[in-house]
Amino acid sequence: MSKHKPQVYLAGPFADKLLFRERRDVLTGLGFNVVARWVDEDQFTSDTVPSQTGEAPSSEYLAEWAVKDYEDAAACEVFITLPGKGAGHHSELGIALHNGATIIVAGDKNNVFHYLPDVIHLPNWDALIEYLLETYPDGYFATE
Repeated sequence: MSKHKPQVYLAGPFADKLLFRERRDVLTGLGFNVVARWVDEDQFTSDTVPSQTGEAPSSEYLAEWAVKDYEDAAACEVFITLPGKGAGHHSELGIALHNGATIIVAGDKNNVFHYLPDVIHLPNWDALIEYLLETYPDGYFATE
């Protein structure tokens, strides 16, 4: 048996990007390999999300980030979502589901796919951290 460090995708509302940076840093500090480049996007902050300011990002910007988000969600082995307002994280969930990732919802179920039988549901961030530390010690899981 060997140890493997899975790629973890962290999904949530774009408007909460700065909070998700902090959460990514917590997971990374615990040894997890987090692939979620959207949290490092720096053109828009939580206060300047296009939907809140009325500013429309360019087609090039949207295409660039669509590719990055798709690549990251498609590459993950563990998909963690902390649901909220917005739709992007629901699309990313579909990509991860299609690719067979382990899906973990931490927070309220607000999407029909959160009710799939194999989806792991935890009540909040603290429960998520506890679960991850038990299931993936030092960010690893055992493989045969």
